[in-house]
Amino acid sequence: MTTRLAIASCFALFFFVLTNSLKAEHIPAREFDIADGFEATVWATTPQLFNPTNFDIDADGRIWVTEAVNYRNFRNNGLGLTNEKGDRIVVLQDTDGDGKADASHTFVRDIDLVAPLGIAVLGNQVIVSCAPNLLIYTDVDGDTYFNKDVDKKEVFLTGFSGLDHDHSLHSVTVGPDGYWYFNTGNGGPHTVTDKSGWTLRAGSSYAGGSPHLKEN
Repeated sequence: MTTRLAIASCFALFFFVLTNSLKAEHIPAREFDIADGFEATVWATTPQLFNPTNFDIDADGRIWVTEAVNYRNFRNNGLGLTNEKGDRIVVLQDTDGDGKADASHTFVRDIDLVAPLGIAVLGNQVIVSCAPNLLIYTDVDGDTYFNKDVDKKEVFLTGFSGLDHDHSLHSVTVGPDGYWYFNTGNGGPHTVTDKSGWTLRAGSSYAGGSPHLKEN
């Protein structure tokens, strides 16, 4: 099981270079420095997913991927990569056990998803890190398709700076104590408010690389 997960995880090492025709160019496996006993293979490729930023594996072995097709569109004029309906969460699966993904579908495409950088799948909850929000999508009926009439979307925390920026909000990890742990980069300042109205303010010495960042 460990070897299968290790091989499956290798797909995250492949960069997808998107052209105007949305074709992908793979980095050859020989370019990777691989430890003895392991191999690097292409597990999933475009058009099954585009420009992945992070992934998590659920209890059934499905891989949930955050995409960033809309990454830094403020400087991508003319590349034709924008999707005005927002970025996606994609679910990939190897249904026949041959070591390659053969099923791919969209869990959700959301206007609030602009180059999300983190995802954690906990039961029927999908926690997505996408500044300024930490979002929770609850798949109420468990069909791995988000239906706004059945399923639930919640802004769990909001106010993180770093919209459409790498120095931003990253994945949630659950500790053995049951608490959720995550981090955010120095693309601040942050003024984060929870549902009770409690607010955390954190400054930052960095405000570069994006028109969305503000000075302290």
